[in-house]
Amino acid sequence: MYKKVIVFLMGYTIIFQAITSFAYDTSPDFIHKKHFEFASQYEYHEGDIEKSFEEYPDVIYTTGTETATDGTIFECPAIYIEWHAMSLGSFNQEQKNVVFKINGSEKPSYSRCVLFNDRLLVPAEVFGEVGCNMNFDENTYVTTIAKDGTILEILPNLIGMRKNQKDGFYVPLEVCARFIDNILYVPVRAVANEFNLGISWDESTRTVALDS
Repeated sequence: MYKKVIVFLMGYTIIFQAITSFAYDTSPDFIHKKHFEFASQYEYHEGDIEKSFEEYPDVIYTTGTETATDGTIFECPAIYIEWHAMSLGSFNQEQKNVVFKINGSEKPSYSRCVLFNDRLLVPAEVFGEVGCNMNFDENTYVTTIAKDGTILEILPNLIGMRKNQKDGFYVPLEVCARFIDNILYVPVRAVANEFNLGISWDESTRTVALDS
């Protein structure tokens, strides 16, 4: 009896350690490969790039397209990768403790946020608290956030997110989503704006408020 319990506990410990020690591969080459795998599934349509950059008309991106092995022409994701954004200014990343409120209620579990070039990033799962459907694909590294007919697909290290899949286009970002301590953080205001969610920041109390 005791031997069975010990064996069970040992097995459970090994499984738990395997789960908790799992870490996503965040090396630039691996992530870059995921970018191209993702982008190649969406055929480029004339005018897509121009639509993408209407939000930040003063930001200069290098535009271009790529051709997949099956002949499909798609928008080159290299124009959205983080190291291109790095050339636009000084990007300093720091972790901050904030007061995070969702629909008026404080959420201590989301108090650890990231400030990146004066833009606040929060754990992607936050948006599940305001009625969004969330999904993270461990194979493609794509986080899908959907609500009221709007679908966002977000990858780490891209300063653009895909809106409405094959019928949409890329929405540029000033800062990209990124893995930190094995958690994906996304720019809170940029995502909230796409779903018409209320978002505010009170510097005096260091309070972020997200409302559905």
